[in-house]
Amino acid sequence: MRRIPGFRVPLSPGILLLLILGVCLVAGCRRNRAAEVRDVLRYPIIQEPSTLDPARVQDIYTNELLQNIYEGLVTFDEKNQIVPALAERWDISPDGKTYTFHLRKNARFHPPFDRPLTAADVKYSFERSLRPETRSPTAANYLAGIRGVQSVVTGKTRDLDGVKVIDDASLSITLERPMGYFLGALTYPTGWVVCKEAVEKSGRDLDEKGVIGTGPFTLAEYRHGSKVLLEANSQYWGGAPKLSRIERPIVLDFQTAHSMYEAGGVDACQTALSDYVSDQKNETLKRESRLLPQANVYYLVLHSRLQPAFRDLRVRRAIAYAIDRDELVRVAYHNTSERADSFLPPGIAGSRPDAAQIPYDPTRAKQLLAEAGYANGLGFPALTLTVLEHQSEWRIMALLIRDYLKKNLGITINIHEHEMASFWTDTSDREKIPFYIIGWIADYLDPQDFLSTQLASYSSLNHVAYRNPRFDSLCLQADRESDMTKRIPLYQEADRIAMSEIAILPLVFYKQTMLVKPDVKNARSNLLTYFLPHTTTTVER
Repeated sequence: MRRIPGFRVPLSPGILLLLILGVCLVAGCRRNRAAEVRDVLRYPIIQEPSTLDPARVQDIYTNELLQNIYEGLVTFDEKNQIVPALAERWDISPDGKTYTFHLRKNARFHPPFDRPLTAADVKYSFERSLRPETRSPTAANYLAGIRGVQSVVTGKTRDLDGVKVIDDASLSITLERPMGYFLGALTYPTGWVVCKEAVEKSGRDLDEKGVIGTGPFTLAEYRHGSKVLLEANSQYWGGAPKLSRIERPIVLDFQTAHSMYEAGGVDACQTALSDYVSDQKNETLKRESRLLPQANVYYLVLHSRLQPAFRDLRVRRAIAYAIDRDELVRVAYHNTSERADSFLPPGIAGSRPDAAQIPYDPTRAKQLLAEAGYANGLGFPALTLTVLEHQSEWRIMALLIRDYLKKNLGITINIHEHEMASFWTDTSDREKIPFYIIGWIADYLDPQDFLSTQLASYSSLNHVAYRNPRFDSLCLQADRESDMTKRIPLYQEADRIAMSEIAILPLVFYKQTMLVKPDVKNARSNLLTYFLPHTTTTVER
């Protein structure tokens, strides 16, 4: 799941002033009725929700919103462990291919349908995610491995053969092969359960009328371009939430969200890194700042199919040795994040905090480039390093990389800031750009989501042209192993191979910056999201 940290929509000073004044007035009114909003949590969503349909979610901001409404069979808790959600327990067959889930008997869909969840609802939701008319960009990937998935995706059948309803409270899911990461993949929104009657009422494109789940909150109001309101589900199977309402103003700029926070109009907000650094000079904001680890990695791509010079391992290693990545973290991220020497972020099973570092060694870099036939950069092809526009940290890293490669290797690099509209397709679906900075944030907390998904030659999401039979073999073996103690060494060896060959060059493990008022209590987070569903959160104004 790619994301755009630090993205801003520029605002003119006049518009920004009017917004801040309006926020101050609203905040003043709210302070006068503090007793009415003690149990209301207010925090901006930094973009317009991309969809209300869990089958079509691709961004973390909409995911974080909808997770309060919808649920799947399992989820990740604040300890980053898979725990029961709609399934209170499950059994796995000895061959690791069949999972039998036993549903909670007190889980119900939201009003106005207000009926018990059944196993048929789970089967329907999986089939709907996969059917062509739903147009899910992700379901075929995250539900892959269930027997019969391709037949549903291609429209040959509407029945997902691998999912069988045993009775109202239980179902089985049979896989084509063992998948040690299967439960993790089920946590992705394509596995969340929707209400069939609500979907049919809404039509093919699930809109506000069809947003009916089983989660701790219901969708009360959605004003496009303005706000989203969620109200507590008093019949929630886990007990009614402590909050009565969640207010999500739609704010497309981190600077405006920060101003709203300072004015008292919201209780929490994500911040740009530059604002986080400035906030450390303010005693109040410093105390309210949060630096949250997230399962992500930002990295440099050297696409060997698009740039022949990158096919030479000596060239890739020369570039790696020529860049002081500690300096990248210090200058671009003000030492708030960690240098990456592996593709597996801290906290992911198999992560290697003691991974052998690719050192900053200009002498060795020059030697390798000369051995590759480009002494002092002579004859080396012209390169353009592409970064996403409005992403200031990536631009700073790009400028530093440009300077290091010129100083240490004699290579001339141009910098291009690519517009957001086509950056993702040009680097993935079209594979048009040979040299760029990009990032990956986990869809689920398993090493498979990084190594197999991103770098295995058999993966449809491998857009960096990396090919290594030994790497593929290790990942396939690990993917099919159910015992995590056996999986981890396999993934770690695969990671070592990929790093030694500079399949990609990891740069930084980024941490999310936030502001949270002291009034907000018992909010939970994990490596996937800065806020887990608000089942325990309270606000004590």
